Amino acid sequence: GARILEGESIRLDLKAGTPKIVVQDVYAAERPVETVRSASDDYRLDIFEGYFRVTDTLTGALVVAAEGYRPGFSPTSRFLHVFGDKASQFRVFDLHAETMVIDLDRAGAGGRGFFIQGLEWSAGDSFLMVTYAGEGAVGFKEMLFDRPYRYRGDRCGACNGDEAVV
Repeated sequence: GARILEGESIRLDLKAGTPKIVVQDVYAAERPVETVRSASDDYRLDIFEGYFRVTDTLTGALVVAAEGYRPGFSPTSRFLHVFGDKASQFRVFDLHAETMVIDLDRAGAGGRGFFIQGLEWSAGDSFLMVTYAGEGAVGFKEMLFDRPYRYRGDRCGACNGDEAVV
């Protein structure tokens, strides 16, 4: 056949990772309330009352199982976000790396500046923006780089500069 693309060859040196033995119970004790397939079709999300399980659709391996509510996939399905039982608890899992990359647990934080109001993923999952109920607060995380989650709030929107209620 005809060559469509020609260029320099690329040499890659890959090292095997540390082997691990995984023992897991792949069967849930109860029937899920809802089952969702990721947009990439790489993962199956089983949602139960108060917890969830994500399995790899190719291998059947359990990727993550944890407590939480309203879990959802990012646009590329690489990440899964989930809320805790308080409006200020939020976690994000990197399903490819099988690690938690955001863990916000503002337990005891009574201010509305910590109550999560909305999420917005960028195309390609390059960043996640979190909006909060008060203080004009936003959170920002560059998802593909190992940088910290950034939070910024500008005080109470119902207060003046002296923090007195208007």
